[in-house]
Amino acid sequence: MNDKISNSDETDVNKNKSKVKDPRNIITPDAFTVADSLLGLPLASPKRRAAAMGLDLVLIQQLSQIGSMVLGLSIAAILFLLSRSKGRKSVGTARKSVFSIMAIGLFLYVVAMEGYQYIQTQEFSIMKPDIVVEESSTETEINESVNYPDLPLEQQLSLAKEQIVDLQDENNVLRADDDSNIIDLVEAMATKFGYGFGWAGVYFTLFVYLLRGQTPGKFIFRIQIIQLDGQRLSIWNSFGRYGGYAASVVTGLSGFFQIFWDANRQGLHDKVASTVVVRL
Repeated sequence: MNDKISNSDETDVNKNKSKVKDPRNIITPDAFTVADSLLGLPLASPKRRAAAMGLDLVLIQQLSQIGSMVLGLSIAAILFLLSRSKGRKSVGTARKSVFSIMAIGLFLYVVAMEGYQYIQTQEFSIMKPDIVVEESSTETEINESVNYPDLPLEQQLSLAKEQIVDLQDENNVLRADDDSNIIDLVEAMATKFGYGFGWAGVYFTLFVYLLRGQTPGKFIFRIQIIQLDGQRLSIWNSFGRYGGYAASVVTGLSGFFQIFWDANRQGLHDKVASTVVVRL
């Protein structure tokens, strides 16, 4: 009889606990295990996180103006750090060796390309040249009127027909140039996107790792990324968390909006890296 009473009491307690609404402003042990030292820490609000992300994106846009040499060396540095990291037990020695070879190979490739460019142009590509769509240099000269009063009428008509043919040829050339400009514009946009994507990876990986869970934007708005186990954020988790950003974009940005209803304000990228963002 007493066992039945105790069981019913436990059931009532569990029901009461389930009815308690999660405040979503402190870390709680919801659906995962966290270090005891983290429980109760204040979570960063979505507004703070959005403001920090906005500032970071502005800085990334500025970084994307830097030449490919610096970007390549930065990626090589990330690969080297990944090869040296002991943050993930699932990464074997062979795979780390591959990252080391990739880092060295990329470093040598960048240095060789920059050396070749310096020999050709006597300058380094610290700043990549702005991508400008060249305008056509063809100048169309159109006479305001076709009038040859001193020539016979038949000759005037013949000259007028020749001028019309010339104008049509020039018009065709201009149309071809317009098509070429559109292609150049698309290529320029693709190149800029590639630079931006590459610099975003470097930015969010290196800053989060080197600044212990912060980017310049997060530092200014006093928020920080921490691992759920209470350990320092590893280079692997920093890199993986950026990969979570890509997953959040692929899901129609729902991975980002998840912070509005998740109990611990975790976005998809936080779930991937087992992190949470707190307010300092």
